[in-house]
Amino acid sequence: MSRYRKIDVRIWNDEKFRDLSDAGQLAFLFVLTHPSMTALGAMRATMAGLAAEKRWTPEAFTEAFGEALAKGMLEHEERAACVAVPNFLRYNPPENPNVVKAWASSLDLIPEGSLKILTIQRAKAFLKGRTKAFAEALPKAFAEALPEGAPKRMPKQEQEPEQEPEQEQHLLGSGGEGLAQGREGFDFPYTPPDDPDACRFWLEGEGVHPSQMGDALKLAMGHRLYADRLDAMKRPKEANAYAEAKGRAA
Repeated sequence: MSRYRKIDVRIWNDEKFRDLSDAGQLAFLFVLTHPSMTALGAMRATMAGLAAEKRWTPEAFTEAFGEALAKGMLEHEERAACVAVPNFLRYNPPENPNVVKAWASSLDLIPEGSLKILTIQRAKAFLKGRTKAFAEALPKAFAEALPEGAPKRMPKQEQEPEQEPEQEQHLLGSGGEGLAQGREGFDFPYTPPDDPDACRFWLEGEGVHPSQMGDALKLAMGHRLYADRLDAMKRPKEANAYAEAKGRAA
């Protein structure tokens, strides 16, 4: 059976995507439309393997992949040999409950690790904003695959010396630390889960600072949360400066 992936045409208006080099854009689209990409937005893959498929050197592909990784558009857990597209379900949602039931087979194809846990959490949070039939269709395997006390989001990696103090980390070490809290942002409001609890969970996963959670939740639920504001809300000082600048502009 043929499989298709949806690519929103507005991606060409997205500042983050436009800032990627030609190689970076190709690497992102290659992963997004890869034949092994599951319906959950994650797959088993290594940098060397993906490079070989493109007939690139491992160094060239890792550099191109790293561009999208640094912007939060892709995620990689090296130890588990797992790659994911954070906002995959946003643009490739299940069309009906039967598709959700089939997620069990996709789950088996994703390597065990922190990124798999995060993928499960995202899928469950995504369904909270859908009808009851979708939630009821979620395979039992999802509950069984999520260990008790599993983290709600992945730990941050310590920053490399050459990077700016407040720059976020998205690269994984061999131990799997520092999984990116990434997203594929476009220049229009986010469409988060309709349920407030699910929306809060999503914002936590995006790295919103606790002091900004109330405002972030209000904006998100009102479909008025844009990429620049979300980025600022990850760092309180920037969030306050952003609000002051908007106030002066008004």
